[in-house]
Amino acid sequence: MYKVLKNPTTQQYQIFRHLILGGEFPWVYGNSTDTDEVKKKGHAHLPYIGHSFLGRPEHVGYTNVESPHTDRALSIMREIIDYNNLPFLKRYIFLRAATNCTYPNLGIQISQPHVDHNIPHYNFITYLTGDGETFIEKDSEISCSIDDRDVISHSPKPHDSILFSGRHYMKLPTRDRRIILVATILPIDNEGLDTLGIQGFAEDFKL
Repeated sequence: MYKVLKNPTTQQYQIFRHLILGGEFPWVYGNSTDTDEVKKKGHAHLPYIGHSFLGRPEHVGYTNVESPHTDRALSIMREIIDYNNLPFLKRYIFLRAATNCTYPNLGIQISQPHVDHNIPHYNFITYLTGDGETFIEKDSEISCSIDDRDVISHSPKPHDSILFSGRHYMKLPTRDRRIILVATILPIDNEGLDTLGIQGFAEDFKL
């Protein structure tokens, strides 16, 4: 699944984007994908700098807040998602959230294909800057090449927002920093769970 979302680029979004793109926002160095995963030919575990808002639950057994900016970041992501009035994301929770930054570099330009969690989920990306494509595999068993017809490519512009599911990877930018807001999302109502192949039990679940 791949869907381009409308980003209302509200004042709240613009102020937060300016903060992240500024010189005082803190970053931590890491690898774009888990180095223990199987390496695909023509792909690499690319270095990046990131700032985590919500830590992935696999590390400590639950999702935890990792930044003083978490509330603002999730509010902006929710603002974009809700603006699109998606029938399968009426109610949802964030599993992890961060902002990531990669730079132009020499050598292999494409990250390792991966999924963020070993359970069904949606991926959300907003591009705070342009450049640096995202690739989504239609069939994770056979696709791991940007030349494959079964791979969807999104060539971003600043403020683009996309929602997708499945194995994916990215290409390094060619000119400047590639900075994105990224999150993983799990629906919690029956209609949303059904789109991911999960059976919900409550007839009228309310938060």
